[in-house]
Amino acid sequence: MASLMELIERVNKGELIDPEQLEIYQESANSAEKFLAHHAMAMLDLRRAQQHILQSLEAIDYSDQKVLQEFISISGFLGLTDLRAGPIVKFGATAINRREYALGVEAIASADLITIGPGSLFTSLIPNLLVRGISQAIVESRATKVYICNLMTQANESLGLTAADHIRALNAHAQDKLFDYALLNRTPASEALKAKYELEGACQIVNDLEEIEALGVIPVLGDYLEEAGAARHNTARVADDLMHLAHSRERA
Repeated sequence: MASLMELIERVNKGELIDPEQLEIYQESANSAEKFLAHHAMAMLDLRRAQQHILQSLEAIDYSDQKVLQEFISISGFLGLTDLRAGPIVKFGATAINRREYALGVEAIASADLITIGPGSLFTSLIPNLLVRGISQAIVESRATKVYICNLMTQANESLGLTAADHIRALNAHAQDKLFDYALLNRTPASEALKAKYELEGACQIVNDLEEIEALGVIPVLGDYLEEAGAARHNTARVADDLMHLAHSRERA
């Protein structure tokens, strides 16, 4: 027969042990053993409740705000907040913590400003749009939505793509129009920086403004390029322009 401490350790690790193993110790004449056994039984009941609720959550539509709020409330009560051992939602090759996903959808819905980019188009940005419900939440959000365009094209990723091509790719994977604005760099790169990127076939992204406007997106040009051995965004200028766009929407 397993010792009480062994059983407690297994329960703490999330194992759903046979409750009869604890019931023996609940009848112990030793008050300490009795207390620990009752505590372990309560933890076991909680673990079983967690498992039960997770099984019932498989088909939930998290875009329903009432359901979303109820899930967040219940999951918090049941302690489903540990990122290391939390419940997992699988979407094809993507797996994320279920509670964090629900909170993310809620944050998108209530946001004042949503930004996407900069980042690798097909391996950093688009994967986020493939998670069920995320693209829909962004489209339906009343937030100001801004695409922060990359400074340079990227080998094996976006060579030859213009700024409008980046936006088209994001819209295509979201299956809807995502953005109100696009932040575009207008500062030319130095000859040295151009030469460095040309070694891998990359160059500055072309700002095809008419094509961007045809997509229903307002271009915002800024001096965003900083050179520090590589092309980097001037984060202060980007932040200033983002805040201006957010406040403009509030005033409107």
